[in-house]
Amino acid sequence: MPANGGTRLYSDTPVGIVIGMTESSGASRARPVIGEWVAGIEVPVINERAVRASAGLLFLVGFSAWLFGVITSELQPMRAFGVLFAVEMYVRLLGLLTV
Repeated sequence: MPANGGTRLYSDTPVGIVIGMTESSGASRARPVIGEWVAGIEVPVINERAVRASAGLLFLVGFSAWLFGVITSELQPMRAFGVLFAVEMYVRLLGLLTV
C-alpha cells in the first residue's frame, strides 16, 4: 500500500503514483467520476464513439470557419467558432451535457 494511504490498482503503476476512483455504491463520493457505471465492469466507461463524433463535428465547423477566413479574409466565423467551442467545453466541464 502506498505511503499516502491510497490503493494501487495496477501492478505496473510506478511507486508514488496512485490511481484510484470512487466506488459505484456508497452515498459519499470523494471525487467526481468521469464516465458511466455499467453492470459487469468495475470501472466507469465513456462512450468513445459519441466523444469522437462530437470532436469530429466540432473540428469540421472549426476547419470550415478557418477555410472561409483564409479565402475571404473575414474573421467573423472564426470568432463565432471560438465562442461555440468555449460554450461547448464549459457545458461538458460542468456536466450539463453527458456523452
